[in-house]
Amino acid sequence: MVICLEGIRNRWRFSELGARLVSWECLDEAASTLRRVVWGDESKKCSEDAYRGAVMFPWVNRLGGSSWFLPATATEPALTVPVNTSGMLTNLHGLLFDELFSVVTWSPTMVEFKAAISAQNEWYPVAMECLVKYMILTGEEEGLRIDIRATNTGTRPAPVTTGVHPYFMNPFGGPIDDMDLVIGAEQEFDVDAALIPTGLSPVKPEHQFRTSSPPPKTVGSTHLDNGFVLDASTTAVSLSCKNFSLAIRPIANCRYVQVYTPGDRQEIAIEPQSGGADAFRHPEYGAVVLPPGDSFEFSTGMTASFS
Repeated sequence: MVICLEGIRNRWRFSELGARLVSWECLDEAASTLRRVVWGDESKKCSEDAYRGAVMFPWVNRLGGSSWFLPATATEPALTVPVNTSGMLTNLHGLLFDELFSVVTWSPTMVEFKAAISAQNEWYPVAMECLVKYMILTGEEEGLRIDIRATNTGTRPAPVTTGVHPYFMNPFGGPIDDMDLVIGAEQEFDVDAALIPTGLSPVKPEHQFRTSSPPPKTVGSTHLDNGFVLDASTTAVSLSCKNFSLAIRPIANCRYVQVYTPGDRQEIAIEPQSGGADAFRHPEYGAVVLPPGDSFEFSTGMTASFS
């Protein structure tokens, strides 16, 4: 089932499969047409479609090494949890991207999805509930708010990171190279050959997309598959061209972003996150350890408009 939310100038479509954002169209009033900002294929699994629109849960991006560790509790022993290194389907972007969510609430202005991980899961042996809410932001800048709430329904503490994985396109067609990009970050992750973080450093000159002041910096031919730690700026990331502008803003527990440019240069993935890659082994990268019964909420807002 595909669920549609319609605002005054924007239209979004969502799928129960992975609770993902499938498409986003924005009204260009000057041209009297809806232009595509996000476009996917709801008939495909997320893992078959470059994780397009994925909800990443209970971890984001990659897990490194062969295992991660759950400490002992008063009633349960410590656990060494294996990482699936045979492929990328479970050690990349969590466990729910291809799971069927249930629709909890659906109204003209919001939709809420829910899924759960069982304590018997080999790769994450803790019962954890995931609630995803998409809500239309109204006002001068119409947009979409995304809330993800993790609730530990199990019997032992466990780490969580979460986020979303939308791909944005040039609404006028063609590559994203000529689009202006701003990333409000002062630090980026250093990574090894497997793109697992090895530490943090100031943003490298080739990844400096910090200012929207003239002259703006275009994406150009820069290849990005990089994680950044966001600063306190109001807008985390913006993307613009001609009379179009897109902004992604942190609302709650949204301190990280991964930016990825596929080889065909037709889209750019901008992934707001609560933590960085491999945060289960390095909690300083944003992992939150949830005790049984506790919840954690992540929120981000996205707006798109034509002037």
